[in-house]
Amino acid sequence: MKKICIIIILASLFIGNVNAQEFYYENNNGVILTKQEYDKISEFFWEGYQNNLTNEEFTFLKKNGLFENEIRNVELNDNGFNLLSEDIHTTTNKSLKMNAVCSTNCLVSISLNWINLPKVRSYDILGIYLDNTSAISIQNVIVETNKGKSNYSYTNRETNGIGTSFELPKDVEYLRISQTLLVKKKGTIYSSYQHATRSISYANSKKYSFSKYGVGGVFSFNAGIQDYYDCMKGVSLNLV
Repeated sequence: MKKICIIIILASLFIGNVNAQEFYYENNNGVILTKQEYDKISEFFWEGYQNNLTNEEFTFLKKNGLFENEIRNVELNDNGFNLLSEDIHTTTNKSLKMNAVCSTNCLVSISLNWINLPKVRSYDILGIYLDNTSAISIQNVIVETNKGKSNYSYTNRETNGIGTSFELPKDVEYLRISQTLLVKKKGTIYSSYQHATRSISYANSKKYSFSKYGVGGVFSFNAGIQDYYDCMKGVSLNLV
């Protein structure tokens, strides 16, 4: 009997140790992550993205290979230069990043981080241009602040592009924007974030078509609309 008790105790300790290693983090939505999953999400989006992650979003990421494949990325500051050091990163107002993990298809994330919060809060746009590829699934744009997150479905859609207009929230301590989509593993994907430097209506913010020769490699604005935006350069990734 004494030997059996010792075996049970040792087995319990072993199982507890395995669980401790397996379950690294749990958020208020009940999403449980391993250390490897937590770190991969930080790299794919940003540190803290896990806080508001839903089970539906986690399932989408897991189903489409985020935790099994290498991340390919490109990152630019708001002048269009590669972010090669923290010094460059911290002297700009915002940074735009696009990541992809590819297997049969490609899971793509676009993330915009405001380093210095903008004074003007009107209708900004996050856009995507699809060059010789197509979207299989498009997730909502997420605007995350210290007050939580809001979801926005796309407002413009053509066969070669997706764009979403959204009003920037006021009185927040930080501001991050992201979008995730699944695309076919071919061609090139371009993304651009355009910040309104003066007030523009929701209707006017949607007046554009899509072109890789447009602003940020995405937006071909109607006459007079481009002047409302900062014309930040975009990012692109070859998915082949």
